[in-house]
Amino acid sequence: MSAFRSHGRGHLNGPVMVIGTGLLGASIGLGLRGRGVPVFLSDPSPTNQAVAVDIGAGQPWTSWGTGRPSLWWWQHRRT
Repeated sequence: MSAFRSHGRGHLNGPVMVIGTGLLGASIGLGLRGRGVPVFLSDPSPTNQAVAVDIGAGQPWTSWGTGRPSLWWWQHRRT
């Protein structure tokens, strides 16, 4: 059982910007979206971003409106 399910959404109301939508970034997006937090996604790989959007981890950052996100998540990729 998740702590969020038993204790509500918490203090993060969003929106959240996730940069890097590989396994970790997409999982964070899914978890936040499951708790009702708006999530926007960005990835240098169009394929990774498209998969994350398709599975429901968030919306593409291009649909971002105005204002600033409550939280940024950046997944550094090693080259």
